[in-house]
Amino acid sequence: MPRPPRSALAYLWARHPIALAGFVLATLAVLILSFRLITHTIYWADPAKRDQSIQPWMTPHYVSMSWDVDPEVVLNITGPKPPKRRPSTIDDYAEALGVPVFDLIRDIDTAIAAERAGP
Repeated sequence: MPRPPRSALAYLWARHPIALAGFVLATLAVLILSFRLITHTIYWADPAKRDQSIQPWMTPHYVSMSWDVDPEVVLNITGPKPPKRRPSTIDDYAEALGVPVFDLIRDIDTAIAAERAGP
């Protein structure tokens, strides 16, 4: 009696389990990174997200993305990352530096204006 046909997936798993597992993991990685790219692109394409006034809840990375400047411009003002496990906000940096948060925001605004003015 002839054997019933096996599915292609069962055949691949029986013959090449490591290659199939690698293919599945690579496919998952591509899907996850594609999803992140699409959501990031949609979020930052919104004109309301551009040049937002700097708020204490924002992270330095968020500020640099909103104002379209090199992250180093903001990080040069904020200094080293405070020892927290979550993403550090402008408020966290001000607390770590021991300065009022609105003074730090003013300094960041000044640095961004200088960066945009050019050399």
